[in-house]
Amino acid sequence: ADLTDGSDVRVQAIGNTYGFYITPTNSLTNGQGGSDQTIQSGTLTVTRSASTPAAGNISSGSDISLAIFDFQVLGEPMKLTSINVDTTLGTMTYDQVTNVKLTDVATGTLLAGPKDLVVTTEDVTFTDVIILPVGVTKMKVTANLASDVSLSDTIKIDLDAPSTGIVAKGMTSNDSVTPSPTSAVSGNTLVIQAAALAAITNTTPAARSVV
Repeated sequence: ADLTDGSDVRVQAIGNTYGFYITPTNSLTNGQGGSDQTIQSGTLTVTRSASTPAAGNISSGSDISLAIFDFQVLGEPMKLTSINVDTTLGTMTYDQVTNVKLTDVATGTLLAGPKDLVVTTEDVTFTDVIILPVGVTKMKVTANLASDVSLSDTIKIDLDAPSTGIVAKGMTSNDSVTPSPTSAVSGNTLVIQAAALAAITNTTPAARSVV
């Protein structure tokens, strides 16, 4: 196969019998083959993971799991240099959501953060360099939720339009890649509730008199 970079075509030929280098002849003016094949850059698609926390109750605390997203990479590894994570808050305020992090679910490796929400927009933009291999990487969003968050308050994590909210480049092609989709990818709505403790009586040992 002939590989071209711009207008240059390089061919090296060695004689099969004596092993001497020879100068190939070609009737084409540029030495290029009959048809062009373009090497495409890879793709990145973001979806809500099936393992994301279900809609329901959570408690305040440290490193609370808020959402999990699947980053599917095809064609070549990807380098991410910016990821915008947005929040939809009920009555809680930005300063009650701190130490937002991105973590690789499979390895537990910290990928980005921690960072606190921006005052005016209640979102956070990570600029840590993240290298994603070909395949699916499950990325978890966690944060610290303050102890004074009101009960029944809600929080939802959104990746607003990965096509513009994530900056990605192919590691092999070095081409900029526009992630999919162009619409928001959201986790489930989670409700803050107080932790509960229930005590039960075991059936063993059986009730009896002890002298």
